[in-house]
Amino acid sequence: MATTSYAHQDFNQARGELASKVGEVAWQLPMNIVIQWLNEIVGLGLGYATAKSGMGADIGLEAGKNLIPPAPMGESTEATLNTIKPVVDVLDYLPRRAGEITEGVTGSKYAGKVAHLGSSWLFPSALTKGLSALKGIESFKPPRATGESLGKHIDIDLRARNDALSRGIEVAGTAAAKVLTGGRVQKVSPDYYGPGPFDRPAAMLESGIRATGSVVKSILNPKADAILKAHGLTPASIKRISEYRDLLNKRESGWEGSRPASVNEILHAEKVLIAELRKAYGMRLKAGKDVSPELLKVVEQYHPRLVKADGVPTADQMRYVLGDNIPEQFLAPLINDMARTMRGDRPNIVAFDGNPEQVAMTGVAKKGRIKSDNTTEVFTFPKSSYDMMGELWANLMAGNRFNPNLKQVSKKSWVKPGDNRYDALVKEFPDQGFNQTTIDQYFSIKANMARYQIKSQGTHNTNIYSEGLKPKMIDIDGQDFLTYRVVSQSDNPLLANMPATILLNPKTGVSRILSYDELDIFSKKLRDVTEVGYKNRFHTVNYGKYIYDDAKLNKAGVGKKKVPLSNRFTRHDKSTRDANIDRILDTSYTGEVIKKGALPVVREGLELTEEQRERMRNRENSQARNVY
Repeated sequence: MATTSYAHQDFNQARGELASKVGEVAWQLPMNIVIQWLNEIVGLGLGYATAKSGMGADIGLEAGKNLIPPAPMGESTEATLNTIKPVVDVLDYLPRRAGEITEGVTGSKYAGKVAHLGSSWLFPSALTKGLSALKGIESFKPPRATGESLGKHIDIDLRARNDALSRGIEVAGTAAAKVLTGGRVQKVSPDYYGPGPFDRPAAMLESGIRATGSVVKSILNPKADAILKAHGLTPASIKRISEYRDLLNKRESGWEGSRPASVNEILHAEKVLIAELRKAYGMRLKAGKDVSPELLKVVEQYHPRLVKADGVPTADQMRYVLGDNIPEQFLAPLINDMARTMRGDRPNIVAFDGNPEQVAMTGVAKKGRIKSDNTTEVFTFPKSSYDMMGELWANLMAGNRFNPNLKQVSKKSWVKPGDNRYDALVKEFPDQGFNQTTIDQYFSIKANMARYQIKSQGTHNTNIYSEGLKPKMIDIDGQDFLTYRVVSQSDNPLLANMPATILLNPKTGVSRILSYDELDIFSKKLRDVTEVGYKNRFHTVNYGKYIYDDAKLNKAGVGKKKVPLSNRFTRHDKSTRDANIDRILDTSYTGEVIKKGALPVVREGLELTEEQRERMRNRENSQARNVY
């Protein structure tokens, strides 16, 4: 019995020790992996910052290597790490080679590190470098104010730029992509809206590096910190604004020896400049902070009216924001459809989306320019969802038919009355008309055609305008109306892809369009992190009333337009904008200098001298001898 008792005790002791070791490994291993990953990201940001200051990227890269000290590591954790290291090395082989090749080609350790880290995100080694090393990652909760702290540092425009960082990521990313795909990739452009499969990841990596550099500068630079606290403009935003102001001034002053900026460069500079200022405005409201008078003076011409609603705004609130007395029966269905984007436990701030003199938006490349200040006009361009719906509506109202069993539909697919195929189509599809079933059939074929074309071209990040419309026939005062959802690309960096709801009156061909876009950073899982900490949600809205062209109206039997669309342009107050930007950049930072200047003194006072450390070691040794 005694032997059994001792064995039981030994077993319990061993089990306890095992549990302790397992628990130790469970937190020490993932913690050290996360710290290593964070150090690499911070190192890239510091490298970018030191490169900009003229000291070279390698200095910042080395400084950030061990900026966050590692967590304690026991014997069991070390043993576990040694066990999995060969597997990690195998998984990391290709990303590591991508980094080595890039460093060899460019001669830059920094470019090699960017290639290594960037390609690891696209390969299984990301499992060891990222948070996925944690068990139950799906239940991971980000820090309380991650989004509110970091989101404002991310550039509003995630397209490639003409600077060393974009070019470095292009070189590094292309080398990594060639290794991963066997050399089939010709070029990787850090452009969020680029057509290549690696363009978006490259843009995300670049954005992260720039944001990290911006965070570091806001911490270390007293003036940058003062501007951020007073106005919400981050170092990244200030840099972008200053670059484009220089470009605009260069054009206007005609600096000797400078290359004159092209029209497209000027338009892009104006849009990104104002988008960065509008982003700061929106982020301040999202965070529940006051907007400085200087920033308000700049953006009030773009957001002249806003309301704060606990949930979905009422019809009266929307009328006020839009500045238009829209009849209740037409406005209500548009608001009801918009409501799906406003769900959640945070209040919604809804602001009018203004566009004086088209400074914020001119249209869409290769599709057309808008003819007024109203941003909803972007939804009416050729080959848009609105245009396709008009083609369908006009043909069906004219009594024409198409065959839903065919895999494609075009202008040639329509069969007019009197054609020898017409009677057969009427017999086979007797219910075909401008109704729910026919609309669903038509756009399903259109979407399949678009998907096939995109697949055959090998392009990515492409919108399919015939997909996701969710068309629905509704009754208004005893008459059938159609509501459907659309998304359109825009050249407004703040809005990017704009969603809207359209209400079509089939009897008149008149469409009412309500656009709505939430200011957020990224989407899906990343959005769950970047939105953490914000008290409110910020939405921009606009409204427009449109009618189809005379050709469609005549085909539908409605007749020609009575009143053509007028060109409406509001003055853009550039002088006020520039004067208040100057005031923002001239923000006093004396207080921050004092704070940051005192910080090293405080830190030094808290650190032990070598003499104090020696005295402490002697005391510990003495205590240890006394035990024995």
